[in-house]
Amino acid sequence: MNINKSTFTNIIILVIFAIGIYFRATWYGDLRLSIANAETDSYINSSRSSVLSWKIFAGQRLFTTNLIYKFANDSANCPITSFGKPGLGEEVNRELQPCFDKIALLQNILAIFGWCFLGWMLARWLKNPFVKIVAATVVMIFGFTPQIAEWDSVLSPESLSLSMLVILVGLGLEVTLRAATADEPFKTKADISLLTGFILWYLLWVFVRDVHLYSIPVTVILTLPLFFFNKFR
Repeated sequence: MNINKSTFTNIIILVIFAIGIYFRATWYGDLRLSIANAETDSYINSSRSSVLSWKIFAGQRLFTTNLIYKFANDSANCPITSFGKPGLGEEVNRELQPCFDKIALLQNILAIFGWCFLGWMLARWLKNPFVKIVAATVVMIFGFTPQIAEWDSVLSPESLSLSMLVILVGLGLEVTLRAATADEPFKTKADISLLTGFILWYLLWVFVRDVHLYSIPVTVILTLPLFFFNKFR
C-alpha cells in the first residue's frame, strides 16, 4: 500500500504526540493530584450560585469557572486537604482530594489535548513536511514543560485559562486561514459550524477570568474585517 508524503508526515506527528502524551501523563504523577491556594475558597463559594441565576455570570467569579467548581461546592463532602502558600514560602505536596480530583483531571486532560490540538492545527497549514513535524513537536513540548504543566494541579483558573486559550488559538487559525484562502468565506456549512464553535469556545474562555473580558474589543476588531474586506483576508 502506497502512503503519500502528507499521510506519512501526519502519522509521524501522531506518533510523536502519542509518545509526548504518554510521558506527560506519567511524568508528573497521578493526573488527579491537586493543591489549593488562597483563592480556591472564593471559587468554591461562587460556584454555589444557581446555573439559572444571573449571579453565576456576574458574581464574585465568572460563569465557566463557576461551572467547573460545582464539582466541589459541597464543603462537607469536599474538604481541602492540601493547601499551599507559596507567597509565604510554605509548600506542601499535592494530594488526591475528594471532588477536587475531578477538577484536576479535567484541567490535565484539557491541557494535554489543547497543546496537541494547537500543534496539529498549526502543522496543517505549513507546506514543508520537516517544518510541519518540528512545529507540531515544539508546540507540544512547550506545553508539556514543568513551568506550564504544573499549573494543571493548582485549584485556580490559570490552568483553564491557558489550556482553553491554546484551543481557541487553534480554532482561530483554522477560521482565519480558511477565510483567507476561500473565494467566498463563511458560506459553507463547515465554515459556519467552525465559526460557531470558535465563538462558543471564545465565550467560555472569556468567562473563565474577569481579565479576559478586555480581549473582546480586540478580538472583534481583528475578526470583523475577515467578513468584509478581501484585501485584509
